[in-house]
Amino acid sequence: MAFNLYESESDSDFESEDKYFVLYEAVHLDFYDFVISPTALFEDIVDYYKNIDAPIKGDDTPLTILIKDDRSRTSFYWENIPENEKQQLVNYTVVKGSADSPITLRMILETMNQDPHYHLEDVKTQHHHFMEGYSFINDCVMQFSYGS
Repeated sequence: MAFNLYESESDSDFESEDKYFVLYEAVHLDFYDFVISPTALFEDIVDYYKNIDAPIKGDDTPLTILIKDDRSRTSFYWENIPENEKQQLVNYTVVKGSADSPITLRMILETMNQDPHYHLEDVKTQHHHFMEGYSFINDCVMQFSYGS
């Protein structure tokens, strides 16, 4: 009788892993040089393709959105750093769209990747670099939530 290493695994576990791998590959191909991982923003590959190029706020998408990154102020990894040093790492990335080209999640991610802020050593080595979600602070200011 042969030993089956995966005997205790269910088919649904493999399907889940396969779905994540397909999603990871698609996101990695589109954002291969991105210093922050956006994979966790999406449930699966269908969700990714449905939302990556859709206007971020539907018909209400503003022409300019500011992306607030204040992880240095909110993460416990920075609790022993003086406040003035943490404040220097707070950043707003400006993303501009137009009536013909509304702001999408892809535009936001590409603009963030071009922002020198995300290439600073202190930001690149931050433990919280997996995007897990986002919210709007107001109509024009967006903030991602990050995990490690």
